[in-house]
Amino acid sequence: MTAAHQRDVRSLVAHQYQHARIAFPHLPLVDIFPDPLSINAMGFGIVAEAYGATKGYLVGHHYANFFGSTGARGIHVPLEGLGVSEGETAKTIGLLYQDAAHQWVTAGILNHCLTIYANQTEERDVLYQLGFGLRLADAYRSLHDHSGLPVAQDDEIEFTEHKISVRRIYPLYLALVDHLRQSPMFMVRDNTLSEDDFVESAMRQRARYFIARKRIGGDIIAYMKLIETGENFITTAASMRSISGAYCLPEYRGTGLASKLLSFVCHQLEDEGFAQLGVDYETFNPQAWGFWSKYFQAYTYGLTRHIDDQALQLLSQDDEFQDRR
Repeated sequence: MTAAHQRDVRSLVAHQYQHARIAFPHLPLVDIFPDPLSINAMGFGIVAEAYGATKGYLVGHHYANFFGSTGARGIHVPLEGLGVSEGETAKTIGLLYQDAAHQWVTAGILNHCLTIYANQTEERDVLYQLGFGLRLADAYRSLHDHSGLPVAQDDEIEFTEHKISVRRIYPLYLALVDHLRQSPMFMVRDNTLSEDDFVESAMRQRARYFIARKRIGGDIIAYMKLIETGENFITTAASMRSISGAYCLPEYRGTGLASKLLSFVCHQLEDEGFAQLGVDYETFNPQAWGFWSKYFQAYTYGLTRHIDDQALQLLSQDDEFQDRR
């Protein structure tokens, strides 16, 4: 993919988002779209052309520490990294991936993640057939829609924004890290923050923490962390805020406490003039899936595939065979 394709691929980014807003009408308006050519792809961008017209493209970020897993290299294709023109079939995505995967695996990159809109069901089916599985979801809700939300009131629990030292929330952050290490998530990472780094990260992100705490004693039993932008270009809209972390102590799960905290957050943001609230979560986390999908609508899915490690050995053998010929 070269600069000659810039106009066509940026047009596809805008077109796909406009189509997604038909399926998800409460998503924010976006005026400026990201440039797929700016993605750090190590020169791995793929374009499908016919008679001089761009029919589709695929390009992704290369990560040396994919999903925070030590030593795992991977390619992540964000929303703006994959597009097909109107009239093309979902099979075009399969053909694009076939060419891209050959480049990635040849370069020793065995972990692949592609992000698509949740309404792209045919494209999702093609990727499932190619060995991809669901891992991530971006979801949202309109802050003007209060349906399903309980009243944020409790005789024993107070819901509020935590505006003093975030150090009091650090033990719950560690509990979240430990929860994600358990089955079936197995998200074992080497980037757990120290307490000082946790505080610095919150300041750098300009994060806001909303909490549920006991009226007597003041113990914090749940929190939700909000940041200004989430995991994709849509979340940069001024009308939108994103939840980037949440945790509730196990003994309070199933009591409705987390739902009341979410209700408090939604009403607070609406009062401040925001229109959408987003969240991203791992779909293989049963607690996350059960909670967020109850109150939010998924509008993107992240699909992942891990290539068998022996593929590198087979490719090496193929190269040796070709050299002997």
